[in-house]
Amino acid sequence: AEHFLIVAEGAEPSLRGSAVAAGLARLDAALPDLYAALRWAVAEREPRTAVRLTGALWVFWLMRGRLAEGREMAEASLALDGAPSPERIRALVTLSFMCWFGGDVPAALAALREAFQLTEAIGDDWAWATTPLGLAAVEMFRSEEPFVPLRVEELLPSFRRAGDDWMTCQALQTLGGAAWYRGQYDRAERAFADAMALYRAAGHPTLMASLLAHGLMLALVGHLDAGAAEVDEAIARTYEAGDLVDLGLALCHRAAVARYGGHHDVARRYYAQALRTSRDAGRGWAMQWALDGLGSTEALGLGVSPARLEGCVQLLARAEAMARETGIGLPPRERQDHAKDLERARRRLGERAFRAAFARGQRLSVEEATELALALVAGGGASSV
Repeated sequence: AEHFLIVAEGAEPSLRGSAVAAGLARLDAALPDLYAALRWAVAEREPRTAVRLTGALWVFWLMRGRLAEGREMAEASLALDGAPSPERIRALVTLSFMCWFGGDVPAALAALREAFQLTEAIGDDWAWATTPLGLAAVEMFRSEEPFVPLRVEELLPSFRRAGDDWMTCQALQTLGGAAWYRGQYDRAERAFADAMALYRAAGHPTLMASLLAHGLMLALVGHLDAGAAEVDEAIARTYEAGDLVDLGLALCHRAAVARYGGHHDVARRYYAQALRTSRDAGRGWAMQWALDGLGSTEALGLGVSPARLEGCVQLLARAEAMARETGIGLPPRERQDHAKDLERARRRLGERAFRAAFARGQRLSVEEATELALALVAGGGASSV
């Protein structure tokens, strides 16, 4: 186990810089042995080895989209022992990132709060910078509350002094995401552009996330063609990497750009593709966004059947329920469109039928909602599953 701990901890810094390809290849090759070492540490109740391995693999898990197994292993390692240590803090931060990117914001927040308490108790330079960044990322989605970016902006110089471009980009993306969720698209575009430039200069695969976000911001400020081109580049990169986890989200971004431009049939096709991909990858946030998009009533003609409208309402209701479950609401433009979609359906169905459809939608399982959405895309219109 000690040998593979050295392998993991030795490769982790390379994942943040220009040697990322070599670092990923090394960890890919050693992965069965790394997992065997981690499982051995858990089985033999060796908490220090387990949490150190967990803390060393978090960037790898993010880049390879292995969120579910990363979360499972982080939780198993942390359950061995609650003794305060810098290694435990890193494992908690690992768990928070797995939960955050996996769409479970409440679990991410719980892990970060414990990490922050330990940081205050024992002190750790890495944790003093990383834990506040994680808390800011969780706050990003709370668009009903003021976001105070000063904490993140104060972290940027420390990441830059350390030459840690990867964490610099994470901070920039957090700033951009917070501005996006508050409708500050120009500010968000600048933050995502800075992150994109750093990633592109380093040839780093995480460029895809900044491309997606920057492309969407370009579309939101009126540059639809330029935005679509950047999102298309991001989709191509995810296909090349075989990254199903991020592909679903990328397809949602492309669908949104199409909808902003009034191309509703194109948007529907992208949302359907995003839903299928996200279902296979277990990407809850992208499924939520795709279900909401497929529930749109914006382009339905006057001759649309009541059954089709009721199906749309059910999808919109299920998207709302998922937002409560994950702690991740829709972005501002999508929230506005969501409200308009519901109001159009309410006017055309009447209050009683609308309320019944909405209640049915809230009770649907994710699997049932997915089946209904794909049936609607294929031309079905059953009012319930």
